[in-house]
Amino acid sequence: MNKKRLISLVLAVCVVCSVFVAGSVILNKDDKVYIEFSKNAYTVVAPSGVAGDAGLADSVYNVMLGMGLVASRSDDAAEGSEIIIGKCDRAETAEALSILNSKGKGYDSDYIIYEKDGKIVIVGNSDSATEQAVDRFVNLCLASGQIESGLVYTSLASSEAFTTISINGTKLDSSYVIVTPQYNMSYLVRIQLDKLTAAISEKAGYTLTEKTDTKSTTFTQADINVFEAQGWKNCDTAAEYQAYVAKLASYNTAKSSTETVYEIVIGDCARYQCPVITDTDEYTIKVAGNKIFLNGGSPAATAMAVSEFTKMVNTGDLTLTDASTASYDYYDAIGAYDRNNYYTLKWADDFDGSSIDTGKWAVSYGRDSTIYSDGLNERLPARASKELNNNYIQDGKLYIAATYDDEYYYGGHLSTRNTMRIQYGYVETSCLKPLGQGLWTSMWVDNEGLANDAYARMEIDVNESYGSGSVTLQNSITWLNTTGRTFVGKTYKKFLKQNVGFYGTNYTYNKDTRGFHLDFHTFGYAWDADKLLFTVDGKVTHSYNYATEPVATKDLTGTTTEYSTAALDAALLQEIEPQLSASGFAVPAYIRLSMAVGFATRNYVIEDDAAEWQESNKFVVDYVHVYQYDNQTIYYLGTSNQRGDVNGDGNVDALDATYVARYLAGWTKYDFKNMDLGAAEVTGDGLITEEDLATLNGYLVGKNKLVG
Repeated sequence: MNKKRLISLVLAVCVVCSVFVAGSVILNKDDKVYIEFSKNAYTVVAPSGVAGDAGLADSVYNVMLGMGLVASRSDDAAEGSEIIIGKCDRAETAEALSILNSKGKGYDSDYIIYEKDGKIVIVGNSDSATEQAVDRFVNLCLASGQIESGLVYTSLASSEAFTTISINGTKLDSSYVIVTPQYNMSYLVRIQLDKLTAAISEKAGYTLTEKTDTKSTTFTQADINVFEAQGWKNCDTAAEYQAYVAKLASYNTAKSSTETVYEIVIGDCARYQCPVITDTDEYTIKVAGNKIFLNGGSPAATAMAVSEFTKMVNTGDLTLTDASTASYDYYDAIGAYDRNNYYTLKWADDFDGSSIDTGKWAVSYGRDSTIYSDGLNERLPARASKELNNNYIQDGKLYIAATYDDEYYYGGHLSTRNTMRIQYGYVETSCLKPLGQGLWTSMWVDNEGLANDAYARMEIDVNESYGSGSVTLQNSITWLNTTGRTFVGKTYKKFLKQNVGFYGTNYTYNKDTRGFHLDFHTFGYAWDADKLLFTVDGKVTHSYNYATEPVATKDLTGTTTEYSTAALDAALLQEIEPQLSASGFAVPAYIRLSMAVGFATRNYVIEDDAAEWQESNKFVVDYVHVYQYDNQTIYYLGTSNQRGDVNGDGNVDALDATYVARYLAGWTKYDFKNMDLGAAEVTGDGLITEEDLATLNGYLVGKNKLVG
């Protein structure tokens, strides 16, 4: 309820109440019982810790005060008369909703105003419906100065106002739930799932509850074959059917404790009917009984399955049967989307090869890459060991395994510094964290300032952990560089303290009791010209608007202080531009995967014979993906001998030009397993454009030469 509307309601109610307040305590009209608000002291309740709308409760309370009524405001249950607003965790609210949905069909727009024993419940099936109910209560009940005891008002939507979604003859309504994986869901899927939920609410009239699949156990093909062979359609007698149902129920209970009858299942969940997809470009919309399954062979493909189903919901009445099941190709569908507003995959490593792809990653090794000078147990922390081969690819995953010899503790470090950089987009990894004292792991993003010559550089810690297995940090920092450099065309000669940090966020995320070391999880961050947004398992954990929000820093005396970006020059360093702290976030950046082992700076104790060295010493990465809108920038820094050979067959020929042309036309893809993206950037300007295609074609006819 907006402020202008509230003010007008207060004025209107104050005028009306002078007419209606006077009278007896209870008025009997045609055997109906009416209660006057002026004869009771009411507490307006909407608990802040549970469902409910505190803002609406404040509005009602303020209106009552404006009328001269005796009222108080509380977040807890009160003795005596109450006005209970929103979906509070109260028996009276549950009773009112039960009455409401027994009368109607559970549409989002339905609401009820219900009085019983001095308690007035105002609640709707959605936030907007509750707001409408409050509006009606203020204008009709408070304005008249009295309320009828018992059921007062309901608003029930007509089914004619909504489309019908039918699944094998069952109408989709509020009994349906959306089921998502317990862990490891992509933020790309979450973006599209939110749109699907909104579409179902708008078109069908129901906001579906979302539940998490609490077990990640997968079904084998043998399991699926058994239940399909013994399906209910093959049961000839009631006894056979009952036996089948009992067996299926027992099996599903063992696999998933969240299985319900009516579901829309997203991604890989523990349902025997859930499609298993191995092709990364394939997605499936599957109907099976009372369930709809939306899944793909990759995060992008699963997101596309959800997005395409949303389109189906938005078209009007929708009738689905088992025969509606179909599989599609992601790249056939993407052509219909505005890719300036839809994330697409621009760079990826799924670690499917036999060794680390040095066309994508620079790997730091050993004694030349020590991390700190202060190690533990008379050893120094170092990067990977070639001799011990503790950074490797196995079973489609990258392993960085903590290990040691007589002189060093070894971790690992991979970087795209010399192969790929991005400016804006969404970066996501799926990984399994190690568990052990002193195992410091992270995926982080770094840069070196504007053209390597700026005062500030960026550090984004997407999933920084220190070996506990249950906590990860998500930070955004810009660091001051050394003095005498050029910033925004201006050279500063004043001495600046090096490595002063501007902390935009310093956020700690705690997982449930399983931690991050027992299951794969997704971690990511979205980055644009104004803000950073961090995610875990597809859900937004926090965000930071670096263009406007305050930053925390340490001034030259070491005192921690907060400054807004607009005040930095006056408050901290007089000659620094106001945008200094944010400037680091506006520079192309590269990705790092890191494990540091055996450092002394965190006061850990490492025992050489600890079980962690064999059981939980591995940082396992399933994938790293970079998604962007087409109006965001990615730089492929291929080496000279790679340029032009786009398909990686050792020849620069017309087929390579075909691949580039299709990429530029937007209707083909790069196969990240076989092609080097840098190979398509043949002019050396860091971009893949029509100029690259023209240069490549010119090379093929002998008129041009490729860079390098």
